[in-house]
Amino acid sequence: MYTAIVEQGVEARMCCFKGENHDLSRTGKPLHREKRLQEITGWMDRYTGPGVDKRENTNIIDS
Repeated sequence: MYTAIVEQGVEARMCCFKGENHDLSRTGKPLHREKRLQEITGWMDRYTGPGVDKRENTNIIDS
């Protein structure tokens, strides 16, 4: 999925945590779980935080 969206020109970031699987949020190492949350909140701040033009990050075209 990551490769497909990057090839479409979408800005993306893939974070891998060595030794973890898809259950990271529940059973991962505490430092990895914390970093995961920092990545999520960083994305939220960047794309939905105060001062962000929400329309800039959509695919809506005015007619």
